[in-house]
Amino acid sequence: MSDLPIPEEDIIVGCASGALILDIGRYDRTQVAEESLVSRCIALHNDGRIDLLSLVDKSQFSALVAHRFFILQNFFCEAIPRLEAPTGQMLRTVALLRTIADACSQAKGFEELSANKSGYWPVILTACRHYRLPVPPQFWIAMIRPVTAPPI
Repeated sequence: MSDLPIPEEDIIVGCASGALILDIGRYDRTQVAEESLVSRCIALHNDGRIDLLSLVDKSQFSALVAHRFFILQNFFCEAIPRLEAPTGQMLRTVALLRTIADACSQAKGFEELSANKSGYWPVILTACRHYRLPVPPQFWIAMIRPVTAPPI
């Protein structure tokens, strides 16, 4: 992970080509909010200079493996509430991210982790923090699922 900010022109070109998907893993949450990659991408999107939501249509997106997908998902979870975009495009992007998250939640690898099986799940969170990895969605996926009202 680089501490140097990605130049604005590289963000614009990378968004158009899909290469920005690979750069998103480099973004640093410890930077000042306005200087972070996610904040700069949101500003460029809202100014009409890039279409951040189009990244899910790029071939690099469909080639992501689990770890890199979760980094991208965390990036979008932070960006989506602040983006100015047509409702249909926003909903399509969220639906796609949710479909992939659902598939991940059905994977049994998380439950098979020894720390999880023995009840020491905080070790998983500590390891994520130490290695600067995103928190597995199994910890937070329930928070983004819609709550359904009980039948009357």
